[in-house]
Amino acid sequence: FDIRNETDDTKAIDLSVDIIKPDGKMIKNLGDKKLSLKEKTTVKEKFASAWDDPELWDVGKPNLYFIRFRISENGRLAYERQERFGFREFWIDGPFFYLNGKRITFRGDWVHLFWSGCPAEMYPEYMRLVIKHMKDLNFQGTRFSAADSPEWLLDMLDEAGLPIIATGITPNYYGLPHPKRMNEILEQTREWIRRHNFVNIGALLI
Repeated sequence: FDIRNETDDTKAIDLSVDIIKPDGKMIKNLGDKKLSLKEKTTVKEKFASAWDDPELWDVGKPNLYFIRFRISENGRLAYERQERFGFREFWIDGPFFYLNGKRITFRGDWVHLFWSGCPAEMYPEYMRLVIKHMKDLNFQGTRFSAADSPEWLLDMLDEAGLPIIATGITPNYYGLPHPKRMNEILEQTREWIRRHNFVNIGALLI
């Protein structure tokens, strides 16, 4: 990642990167570095470490972590940032789906409950209740159609351990979007797949 010193002075900083659980418990330290940043400059830093036994994100077992970046100056915390992530492996073999090495059948809904045009998406508490009912009914996934859904909804599904079975990810339901908008949708889709629990893209255009 990049670290930039916007000031007119050279800065001596301490940088630490840790993996923590949602409750704040430290799981792993990825490293600590002392840096000297010249004025108006940007430096790139990379941290890497083997991790043999992370808890995998799975249906009903939403094991999630945070990577935490901290910058201290003169012994005082100057900047902190956290990003959530998880580990899971999904693949298709013939007609079968596999999640974390186990064959899975995605029992779930077949409605546009999480479609971006659904007014219910404006009510997080209502959607949280709907997700709870899905879990009570032993759902193993939820159909997801269209783009532009709020980030908080995707976060809820991550936290609930419900895979997102994507069947379409364009907001223009009745025709092709403008090429510029199409590129934006593709980029958004890549980011969704990277950051959330999408396990199957059934169609890009509907």
